[in-house]
Amino acid sequence: HRYALKNLQHLDLRQCECLAPDTDFSTFKNLKNLNLFGTKVDDISSLASCYKLTVLNLWFTPVKSIMPIASCVSILHLDLANTQVDSLVPLAGCNKLRHLSLWLEYKIMMNSFCDNYTFVSKRKFL
Repeated sequence: HRYALKNLQHLDLRQCECLAPDTDFSTFKNLKNLNLFGTKVDDISSLASCYKLTVLNLWFTPVKSIMPIASCVSILHLDLANTQVDSLVPLAGCNKLRHLSLWLEYKIMMNSFCDNYTFVSKRKFL
C-alpha cells in the first residue's frame, strides 16, 4: 500500500512495465531520488508536490512536459536523455541543478534559460 511508504526517500522503478502513464507520486513527500528510466510514465504532474526531490531520472520515458519540476527547487541531478521534452524553461528557477543530461532527439527550446539559444539537433550529446 503506497501510504505505508510515505516516508520513502529513494525509489528505483527503472523499466517497471507495471507503471501507468499517469502514475501518482504525490504521496511520497519525502522522496529525494526517483528513477523512472524506461517506464511508460508520461505525466509527471504529481511530482510537483515532491519538494525534496534531488535526483530524477526520466531517461527513455515519453515525458513531454517538465513543468511540474519547476516546483522541485532542490533538484540537483536531472536526466532527460531520449525523452520528448520540448522546453527547458521550467528549470529556470532550479538554481541548485548541477547535472543535466540531454540526448536531443527533439527540438529543445531554451528561451530565457540559456541566453535565448535554441538548440535543434539529432542524437547529439551536450
